[in-house]
Amino acid sequence: MTMIKKLGAMRAAALAGALVLAAAALWPAAGQADDHGDEVSIWIAGTESREVEPDTTRISFYVTVLDEKSAAMALSRGVQVLAAVRKQVAATDTAARIVTRNVALGQETRWIDGERVPVGFRYVNSLTLTAEGTDGAGALLGALVESGGDEVRISGISFTSSEQAAVERELLAEAVTDAQRTAGLIADMFGLGTPMAVEVRIGSLTARRAGDQIEFEAEAAAEEDAMSADAASTLAATAIAGATTVHASVQVRFVMQRGE
Repeated sequence: MTMIKKLGAMRAAALAGALVLAAAALWPAAGQADDHGDEVSIWIAGTESREVEPDTTRISFYVTVLDEKSAAMALSRGVQVLAAVRKQVAATDTAARIVTRNVALGQETRWIDGERVPVGFRYVNSLTLTAEGTDGAGALLGALVESGGDEVRISGISFTSSEQAAVERELLAEAVTDAQRTAGLIADMFGLGTPMAVEVRIGSLTARRAGDQIEFEAEAAAEEDAMSADAASTLAATAIAGATTVHASVQVRFVMQRGE
């Protein structure tokens, strides 16, 4: 089960600032009360954050093969490499899943002496490996490179939580409640009636990785040298999963009555 730790730090300074800003916004609204009855309308910000521990590993990689003579040979070699990759990954984690995002097969050319010259046929299969948990990420990286050698390129690794979407929805509701609490304090300060929320705008909904997480990103297509099987043991130590902080903020418009 994913461990979710709600941030418990007090936001006294932030609340005080919100009260000052809200009070400043209240005066012009109060000045309009004579023209629109005794109703006062103000906007209040609400925020909430929570740490979410990752429980899923995703590795983006691709199989790339260049054959100087034939597209069929490039395709055949690519199929062989992918089969070896799937076998090695299954031996490392039987529950890991590999799916194709895109396949390309075509002639490759290079600029030589001022003109574009055909150099062969390139097969590229872009794939995503998904596995439960995060402890085996390094071993999976090593398995990919060990099985495919120079014909497998790693383009990225990420750690996510299967509960993140549910947490985001909860935080939006809690951010509105946070704004409601601030509105209640302002109503008490100015002797207004019970605040009623009449409009909500989502300010932001973001997920930021904690500093202890290392994300492996490489644009392998731009690299001159591919990773070799010798790098497998090194890659196995490069992936460290860390918590993600999910943050939600809203703007809520409250209507309050004078003289209640």
